Amino acid sequence: EAKLRAKGDITVDFVENGPKLETASYLRVNDVLLQAHASVGKNVIATQGNGTIIGGKIIAAGSVHVKELGCEAEVVTEVCVGLVPSLQMKKQKIDEDLGRWSDRLNEVIKNISALEKIKKELAAKFPADKSTLLAKCKSFMPKAMDKVNLLTEENKALELELEQMVNEVVYVYGRLFPGVVVKIGSLVRTITLEEEQSVVYFDPISHQILVRKMSRDEREAMPA
Repeated sequence: EAKLRAKGDITVDFVENGPKLETASYLRVNDVLLQAHASVGKNVIATQGNGTIIGGKIIAAGSVHVKELGCEAEVVTEVCVGLVPSLQMKKQKIDEDLGRWSDRLNEVIKNISALEKIKKELAAKFPADKSTLLAKCKSFMPKAMDKVNLLTEENKALELELEQMVNEVVYVYGRLFPGVVVKIGSLVRTITLEEEQSVVYFDPISHQILVRKMSRDEREAMPA
């Protein structure tokens, strides 16, 4: 997969199915991003020319400022804000590890329960190999419990860290189309109605991603 990587700002005019754009700073779009993929360390600013993003997936640690997001054909256009890719990868790995260790713990608890039942029924006739297996299961169980507890704590801490990043928003100075999928923190919202001059943001009270009309101050503060 071709990549365009930079520590500083990346400025593009038109990108269609092009290389993945990766920057630790700003991504500035002077016209159109079409089915593009980008990972951005700060804000995405697409307010020059057509200022349009259609399709693809944009992941930004900051906010996104765009004239038009999506299109009338309702092409799926993913925009993730307030996301640091390294934290997302860490979260994904912890989720996978936690699932795997939880399954192992449940399996060993079931095995102990089944073997204890057989031992009770057979008493002195309980086979030696089953006795060895029971001892191994009992030895493994506290290790598995410790691992699950540790991963659960790590997961909670990381979720708190990710929740602190939900202040980033998506500013759409023109039209926002159905088919756009916005992710803020761990929440996702698919846009189903066309909106004009709107802000997509996380509402801490309802714990949902909401869409509201852009204020005059916000319109006037549109970055160049």
